[in-house]
Amino acid sequence: MNYPLPIRILQLANRSFRRPIITVGLISLAILFTLFTATGTLFPEQTPPGYESSLELTGQFLVFTLLPPYLLGCLVAQVRATPGIVDALTSQVDPGQRQLLERLDRVDYWYTGLLAGLVNGLVANVPWLILSFDPGDPVFVFSLAMIFAQCFTWSLVGLLLVVALHNALVFYRVGKVVDIDLFDLDRLNPFGQSALRSMLIVVGALAITPLQALDQEFRWINYQNAVLVGVPAGILLMLLPIWPVHRQIRCHKRQAMQRVDVEINNTPRDLDDASLTRLNALLERRSHIAHCRNWPLDLSLFTRIVFYVLIPPLAWAGAALVELALDSYLSG
Repeated sequence: MNYPLPIRILQLANRSFRRPIITVGLISLAILFTLFTATGTLFPEQTPPGYESSLELTGQFLVFTLLPPYLLGCLVAQVRATPGIVDALTSQVDPGQRQLLERLDRVDYWYTGLLAGLVNGLVANVPWLILSFDPGDPVFVFSLAMIFAQCFTWSLVGLLLVVALHNALVFYRVGKVVDIDLFDLDRLNPFGQSALRSMLIVVGALAITPLQALDQEFRWINYQNAVLVGVPAGILLMLLPIWPVHRQIRCHKRQAMQRVDVEINNTPRDLDDASLTRLNALLERRSHIAHCRNWPLDLSLFTRIVFYVLIPPLAWAGAALVELALDSYLSG
């Protein structure tokens, strides 16, 4: 089974560059920076209609300059991590179910993400009312740059989300059949790492958006589409890989506790060494099972997820505080 075209391109990047994530990100960053600088949209000499200041436009196109390289880097990283995940989970899945792991990154419907992102960019994000398509109008070049920036950025968002959602659904199916060993739950960490990776992708993208407040003005309209897409996607992509494993762990814990309780009830309460040794061992086993974590996440992964979730609110709060501080300072 062949991989779809975008995945093959990303695999080629991973094979061709020593540091593919940084290389792909820097190349795309240089191209976009050059393009938006040459068209005068990144550092405009005049403020286009519909904008309050040139800094507002600079902030918006800084997002268009930084976000696509970040998304491309995330796609490269996701494809690069797949072989290691397959190797880690192959031994934990019944041979008859291992074909599920082979579905990772094989997104045959990848074009639907591109189309959905393109439509979203054109319909919900391009400010058509302030654009002009008269070649003699000074706004003409800005209009073309805006349409390209919105369509390109949201197409990448759509592609990334459809690939991430496909892989999350694969993890969801694998999580239903993966072997559970209550005495070695660290083997299940690839599910938690997948959830963390998806959450980090969304949080990182949302953390870039406060650059639109470069002129110290917070405008909800600049963030609403990113929040409406990013927050539900982040929650869904985080829960899908770990939810079936969580349910399996709880079920295995309940069954193991019941078996241990039966053994404890059947163990004599005599004070001889054999009875005491067996009873203490059973009680210790019961305590271990009871305190096993219910999620395929160790403490460090859980802490990182909580930290990453807080990044966008802290970034937005920081932008608001800077705005208030500057206003207070400038007003004397």
